[in-house]
Amino acid sequence: MVQQKTQKEITVGIIHPYVVELLRNDFPYPVQHARFNRYMKAVLKAAGIHQKVHAARYDGKSKRKIYGIYPKYQVMSSHDLRRSFATNFFGKIPTPILMQMTGHTKESTFLQYIGHDPNRDSFADAFMQKIVGLSA
Repeated sequence: MVQQKTQKEITVGIIHPYVVELLRNDFPYPVQHARFNRYMKAVLKAAGIHQKVHAARYDGKSKRKIYGIYPKYQVMSSHDLRRSFATNFFGKIPTPILMQMTGHTKESTFLQYIGHDPNRDSFADAFMQKIVGLSA
């Protein structure tokens, strides 16, 4: 695959025989990005993904994002799948492999992308050590 944003070539392994067969022989045709997102929203709606979330939706008339509270299926896009993949496999797959699959070249950028702050726990630990030192 070629990353749309960076034009970087990436490889994603697939081992499930049904998925391999589907991609090799039965995948009907390429789907445009916007159409994929519309299909995805329809599938999420049918699956009952209706939780209310704070998010932005693009308004075609004003050509702007409108922030509000929407059913989750209305604001999900293909990019959410990419980020969820990286977030869910972080700590289970070596970070350099995930970075290669997502097209990130710097670990700091990747960690920011998935919302992982490597200093968060160390700051809490330092705070607790100071508090214990003050009370002793």
